[in-house]
Amino acid sequence: DYEEGLTSLLSDHKDRLLAVVGDMNVAPSDELDCSTPFWGKFFLAGEDGKGDWEKRAVQLRGAHCKLLKDGGLVDAWRYHNPRRKEFTSFQDQGWHKPGKEWHARVDLVLVPERQGADVR
Repeated sequence: DYEEGLTSLLSDHKDRLLAVVGDMNVAPSDELDCSTPFWGKFFLAGEDGKGDWEKRAVQLRGAHCKLLKDGGLVDAWRYHNPRRKEFTSFQDQGWHKPGKEWHARVDLVLVPERQGADVR
């Protein structure tokens, strides 16, 4: 599957890797990277709100953690900001009640662990 292929690719090229950058579609942590717990409910449940979002949210976060571990990567921003809470995605898609917008940090810069301190 996609996650296994990406992990294999990163592992094969980890000595030459500079960075993996983009919208990962997963917030690394509910506590620090989401405005409300279970942000994925709004994103993963679909417009009708009845999708199996909890299962998919657990799968996505698990795949993300495995990617970091197996690829020897760190989240560069989190490396330098271990307790700071800021967001890169601001959503109000009308899938929930007005005034209940949710925010998450899903746009990430992942770098090899050895380069974590050098990336700012």
